[in-house]
Amino acid sequence: MISKILSAGLLASALAYPSPPSGGVGVSPNDPAPVYSPETDFDTESLVVGVNQEWLELDLFHNMLATFSEEEFDAAGINAEQRYYIQEMAEQEVGHAILINNMLAGAGKTSQQCQYKYPYKSVKEALSFAEFVTRFGEAGVYGFLPHLKNRAVAQNLLQSITTEAKQEVAMAQMEGYFPQPYWFNMGLTQAMTWSLMVPFLDHCPESNPKVAFPAFPLLDVTNAAKTVDESIPSGVSNNYTHVAQPGRQLDLKWAAPGQDVGPPEQGYKTDKNPDLGDPAYAAFIHQLNVTYTPLENVNTEELTATTIHPDFKMFNEPNGMGINGTVFLAIVDEEVPVTPYNFSLLNDHIHAFGPYFAGTVTFFILLIPIPYFWGHSDRGRALLQTLAASVWITCLMKDFCCVPRPYSPPVTRITMGTSHLEYGFPSTHSTTAVAQALVLNNWLSDATADGSVDPFTMSVLRTLLIIATSSVVFGRFYCGMHSALDCFSGVITGTMIYITRSYIGPYYEAFIEQSTFLTPILLTILSLYAIHAHIEPAEDNPAFEDSVAFISVFLGNGIGEWIACNYGFHHSTYFVTKLTGWEWCLASLFKYPLGVGLIFLTRILCKPIMQAVLPPLFRLLHKLVKLPNRKSYVPATEYESYNPTSDTLNPIPSVVDLAQLKHVKETHNSKQATEIVGEERPTISQTTHRKFSPRHYDADVMTRVVSYAAMGFVGTIIAPIIFEKLGWGLF
Repeated sequence: MISKILSAGLLASALAYPSPPSGGVGVSPNDPAPVYSPETDFDTESLVVGVNQEWLELDLFHNMLATFSEEEFDAAGINAEQRYYIQEMAEQEVGHAILINNMLAGAGKTSQQCQYKYPYKSVKEALSFAEFVTRFGEAGVYGFLPHLKNRAVAQNLLQSITTEAKQEVAMAQMEGYFPQPYWFNMGLTQAMTWSLMVPFLDHCPESNPKVAFPAFPLLDVTNAAKTVDESIPSGVSNNYTHVAQPGRQLDLKWAAPGQDVGPPEQGYKTDKNPDLGDPAYAAFIHQLNVTYTPLENVNTEELTATTIHPDFKMFNEPNGMGINGTVFLAIVDEEVPVTPYNFSLLNDHIHAFGPYFAGTVTFFILLIPIPYFWGHSDRGRALLQTLAASVWITCLMKDFCCVPRPYSPPVTRITMGTSHLEYGFPSTHSTTAVAQALVLNNWLSDATADGSVDPFTMSVLRTLLIIATSSVVFGRFYCGMHSALDCFSGVITGTMIYITRSYIGPYYEAFIEQSTFLTPILLTILSLYAIHAHIEPAEDNPAFEDSVAFISVFLGNGIGEWIACNYGFHHSTYFVTKLTGWEWCLASLFKYPLGVGLIFLTRILCKPIMQAVLPPLFRLLHKLVKLPNRKSYVPATEYESYNPTSDTLNPIPSVVDLAQLKHVKETHNSKQATEIVGEERPTISQTTHRKFSPRHYDADVMTRVVSYAAMGFVGTIIAPIIFEKLGWGLF
C-alpha cells in the first residue's frame, strides 16, 4: 500500500507542469510589460544611427531599379524574378524604417529620408555596393544590440537585422560570389558604421536629429581595392579567387581629421580622439576577432604606412575561416584587448577606419612594352609570342578537356574574379611562368656571353628567376587553384612552347620583313581564325576572352613590326637618339608612364567607338551572309540597343572608392526613390517575365579584337616614335 502511494506521488510529480528556470529577464507574468521606446541616451542615439541606415538602404534598392533598364539587368544576369526580389528588399526597409521611427517617437527624434549619392555605374557595381552597405549596416546593429538598456527595443532590432543579413547573402549570390565566406558575422561600433555611411548622405532635412557619434577619417588600402567583375554570372558560386595570402604587404593611406563629410546643413566633420598616440598598428576587424599587425614605413605627414596581411584561422582549425570577405580595418595607436562585447573600447584609439577588399593589376599590359620602350624589340617579340602562345594553347586545351578545378582550396580568399570560372587543365599560370622564365634565362646567357653581366650576377639573377617561377607554379597548387597534374602539364607545355618558338622565331622574323601586303593580310586572317577555332566549352567561361585578348595583341604587334620594317621605322635605322648619364635617367623616368598611358588611352578610345560602329555593321552583314556566332553570344539581329554592361574591357578595375567618392550619382526625393508614406513607389511585380539573355554580344568579340590589337600596335611602333620625336630615344 505504501509503495503504491509513493509511486502515485512520484508519477504526479513527474507529470506536473514545469516552472521556468530562474534568472530569465522579462519572462515572468510579474515582470513589467515591455515598452518599445529608448530608455537612455545611448539607446536613442543608437537608434538614430539605425534609422539612417534603413533610409539609405531603402533609397538604394529603389535607386538601383530606377537607374538601370531591364536590358541592363538582363545583360548582368539579373532576371525579372531577381529584380522583384530587390523591390521586395526595398519593401522590407519600409517596415524597418517605420519600426525604428515609431520607437524613436517617444524620444522626439524621428527622422525623414535624405538625398543620397552613389558611386556605381553598372548593375554589378550596384549589387556590390548594396552588399557592402548591408554588410556594415548589419554589423553596426550587432555591435550595439547587447548594450541597449531596453531589451524590448533590442528584440525588435534583432528581428529586423536578421532579415538584412539575408539581403547581404542574396546580393552576394546575384554578384556570383560565394555568399558566406566566414563563420561569424562581425559587430561594429556606432561610430564605425556612421563613418562608412555618412559619405553617401548628400542632403538631409533640417529637422533630422544629428548623429551623436564621431565619423572617423577614412582609410584606404591602396593596393587592395575590391574589383567588380562584370563577367561573373549571377548565382551561387563555391569558388573564391584573387587570393589574399598571409604575408602580403598592404599599402595604407588615410585622410586627416577635420574634413567636411556628409550633408552640409548638419555640419559633420571627421574626428578622432585628440589624446591619441602615434599610429602604430593596423587592426583587422573580422568575425569574433580583432587581429593587430604592426605598421611599417609610417609617414605622419603623408598619412601613409604599410602592414602585412596576418595569418589567422578561427579557433586554430585547419579549415577555420580566416580574414575573409568584406572585413574592416582601423589604424590605431596601441593593441587594445577587446572582445565582441566590449569592442567599443577601440573607438578612442582609432586614427582612421575603412573597409578592406582585394584587387589586381593588369600585369602583362605593364610588362610587355618595356623592351620596346628601351630599344630591344627582338626581346619584346620573344616575350609577347611565348605569352600569347601560352595563353591561347592552354585556354584551348582547358575548353577541350573541361577538367574542373579542385574543390575547397585550403586558403583564405577575399574577393571574386574570373579565373575560377575557367577549367583547370592545364595551368595557364604555370605555362606562362615557365615559358617567360626560359626566355629571360636566354637573355641572361646572351648578356653573360657578351660580357654585359658578370658570372656572379648572372648566378644571382638565375637563382631569383628559379625562385620566382617555382613560387608561381607551386603557388597555384598550394592555393588550391590547380591540381598537381594541372601544374605539371603547365610546366611541360610552357617548355614545349619555348622550344618551338626558338625554332620558328627566325622564320617569323623573315615573314614580317617581307614588303608584300600579303603579310599583314595573312597575319590578320590567321589571327582571326585562331579566335574562331577556339573550342566552345561545356559551360561558358573567360578562357575564350583571354585568348582573344592575347591573340589580338599579337596581331597588333605583328602589323606594327611590318610597318616598322617596310616604312623606315625599324629600330636599327630610324631611332638614332642616344642619351647617357643623367639625361638617360631623366628620359627613362618619363618614358614608361607616358608609353603605358598611351596604351591605356588607346584602350579607352577604341571601346566606345567599336561599340557604336559594330552592332549596326553586324546587322547589315547578317542580311548578306550568315556570320559565325558562339552559343553564349547574342547575335546583332536579336538586340536593338547595345548595353555592354558585362564587357570586361575596363582599363582599370572598377572600384567602390569609399575614400574618394568620385563620379557619384545623386538621387533626390521622388516617387521612385524616397517617400515611404502616401506616395506610389514603382513596383515590378507586374513586369513581364523575360527569357534570360546570354551575357555577351557578338560585337563584344570584335570590340576586344580591335581594342587589344590597337594596344599592341601603339606599344610596338607609336610610343617608340613619339619617344624619338621628343628626343628621348630608345637607347
